[in-house]
Amino acid sequence: MPETERLILLVRRGQPESSEALDLLRGAGVEALILDADDPGVAPSLPDGVGTAATPALLTSRGVVPGVELIRLYLSGLRGGTR
Repeated sequence: MPETERLILLVRRGQPESSEALDLLRGAGVEALILDADDPGVAPSLPDGVGTAATPALLTSRGVVPGVELIRLYLSGLRGGTR
C-alpha cells in the first residue's frame, strides 16, 4: 500500500460483520477513516459518491472491497507485500 493511500471503512453500528472488519483492521495495524453508513450526514452520499451502501466495505485507491472475507483477503495481501 502506498504510504499516502487513505483507507475508509464503511460500517454499521451494531452489525457483527462491521465489528469483525474493525477488528481485522486493528489486528493488521492498518489505519482507516471509519464512516457509519447509518449517519444521516453520510448515508445520502454513499450510493453516488462511494458507489455502495453495503457494509462493511473498505474503500481503497483501487476500488471498493466489500464484505469481511474480501477485506480479510485484502489485508493479508498488505502483510504479504503484494499490494
